[in-house]
Order: sequence, then structure tokens, then C-alpha cells
Amino acid sequence: IVNPAGSQGSRFLMVSVAVETPDARMEETLRGRESQIRDVVISMLEKQTMETLGIDGIRDSLKAQLSDTISIIVGTKTKLRVFLPQFVIQ
Repeated sequence: IVNPAGSQGSRFLMVSVAVETPDARMEETLRGRESQIRDVVISMLEKQTMETLGIDGIRDSLKAQLSDTISIIVGTKTKLRVFLPQFVIQ
């Protein structure tokens, strides 16, 4: 849960993030970096404005950005598939 940029705390974005892993080893690596990944996700999402969050296709753009960033954090050249099963703007 984050407050989008410029919302002065009056609006929020609630998102859940799921990452598909190719194997158990990568899943373990993701779990080991969970705090770092959560921090990066929160930082990226709280920079978004309400206007930006209303753009058609923003979820796909955010998933691509998250995939790139998480792949770098865990040190894989293979892009990880990221899903946003919950994406609520209030």
C-alpha cells in the first residue's frame, strides 16, 4: 500500500506482486532478497501520480519495469514474469 505522488495522503494504491520463477533456486534467491525487492517496488510505485496510474496500459508498463528491476536484483539475465493480481486505486 502506497500513497501516489502528489496525493498528500488522500489517495492510495494497493498492489500485490507475484513473480514467476523458473526453478526452486531462483525462488530461494527471491525470498532471500524479499526486503530489497519490497523496498524497490514501494519506491517505484509511490513515484507514480494519480494521473499516470489512470493511463491505459499502465499495469503492463509497471510489470515490465518491475521485471527488469527484479531481474537485476536477483542477478538473472532471463526476464522474470511479474503479475499484479491485485491493483486497487482508492
